[in-house]
Amino acid sequence: MKEIIYDEYHDFLKKRTLKSKIYRNYWLYPKLCKFLTGIALDIGPGIGEFVKFRPNTIGVDINPDNVQWCQSQGLDVRLMDIDILPFKDKEIDSINMDNVLEHIEDPEPILSEMDRVLKDNGILVIGVPGTLGFTTAPDHEVYYSKQDLIKTFVNRGYKVQNVFAMPIEWDWLDSRMKQYCYYGVFKKKLASYE
Repeated sequence: MKEIIYDEYHDFLKKRTLKSKIYRNYWLYPKLCKFLTGIALDIGPGIGEFVKFRPNTIGVDINPDNVQWCQSQGLDVRLMDIDILPFKDKEIDSINMDNVLEHIEDPEPILSEMDRVLKDNGILVIGVPGTLGFTTAPDHEVYYSKQDLIKTFVNRGYKVQNVFAMPIEWDWLDSRMKQYCYYGVFKKKLASYE
């Protein structure tokens, strides 16, 4: 991940527009919540909007400014070391990672950690920006097309439950709307023993 300045990024996140807040709270978050079950982990919660929205959700972030802010708001958000999730094996029912994966140059370590903490039959919801959204942010490291997103998790042994785009499913928007994102919903298969 490129060098980032945590306090500047934290301040950027706090400047959400009213339009953005309405979109998230009345359109995006209700849709994501339909897929998440039990105790959910939100990886990279920023200023904790999703953690606040969905009960039984724990956030983890590498940005100490974000964590401190969230905790001051009474949210269960924990500081994590890069690529180490502070949970026991198979402790988490579902994981949300919304617009975080593209920031990680080598995602293998964190994906392995997600595999470790997610229960068998657990659900992953992964969101990544479309083409324009990816190219307009200098801290984005890896582009995932819809097909790349699916391949990444199928190759890890997950079963595709759903793939959709937000705010609406229309591929024409991919290179024309910065906020256009792809979401994959994946189910962890039961461990097989030989």
